Amino acid sequence: MNAWPRLIAGGVALLLSGCGSTPSASSDDAAVSDRISQTGLVAERWRVPSESGIVETIFADAASTAMNVRGVVTMRSDGFRCAVAELADVERMLRTDAGDGLAGRTWHGEATTWRTLIGRRTQRGTVLLIDGRARRLPESIVSIEIRGWSLPTAEDAVIQLQVVPVVTTVAGARIDASPLPPGRLRGTPLSTALESTLRPGQCLLIASVPELQTPDGGDATSDAAGTEPRSRDPGIGTGPAGSLPATIAGWLLEDTLANTENLIIIHGRPHAGTRVARTPPA
Repeated sequence: MNAWPRLIAGGVALLLSGCGSTPSASSDDAAVSDRISQTGLVAERWRVPSESGIVETIFADAASTAMNVRGVVTMRSDGFRCAVAELADVERMLRTDAGDGLAGRTWHGEATTWRTLIGRRTQRGTVLLIDGRARRLPESIVSIEIRGWSLPTAEDAVIQLQVVPVVTTVAGARIDASPLPPGRLRGTPLSTALESTLRPGQCLLIASVPELQTPDGGDATSDAAGTEPRSRDPGIGTGPAGSLPATIAGWLLEDTLANTENLIIIHGRPHAGTRVARTPPA
């Protein structure tokens, strides 16, 4: 297990800051080829204006695939929306509407151990919505962890991908960076890991959902101070509704001051050597 990456105290540690260049718009195939010229897992972060409608349009086109991703419902209870889409289609929309919004790209290769996709430190007493309820956190680092590797299939090699939000408590302003057994997370997972299989040319989209819903379809509630959820009855004894705390996804992916949001795109090219040879017909 790799040592925990350095994070910016009190702010977002955006670990998708690779130095790749913006792809040429000459053709979709050329753009995709440029993005995945190396085998293994690639993660990109696009910063787009919150009110532009770009993210909504991209997810609307990928809506039919959202429920085919294992773990998407529990991720949604922490404010994430996820779907699988064709990389060329997503790139075309981003080049048209987001311009130079590419904020970072990281090549992870064959990532069989967990890697930090994006992380942010919370101060002691920070309240976030976790699984639809407000929770008061100690000094911690909230992050999205990913891993992915080439997997052989009868048709072609694919990328097997896992994504999970994690909270790691900071002890004495430091994080234990001692080695961990392979496959073990450094921190507490906040939901069931999302799992997806990506064929060449496909990508996983991750963004913050506009309206939070819990896995059972209910609304988010607050128990940060040990109180009961507010009544829906607008009668006597009810006060004005206050704004809910940020979700895990909102905390990591939204910038309310700059009025921007982050769209995460995960894709890759499986290693060609992992293809399964077809058995010739008898």
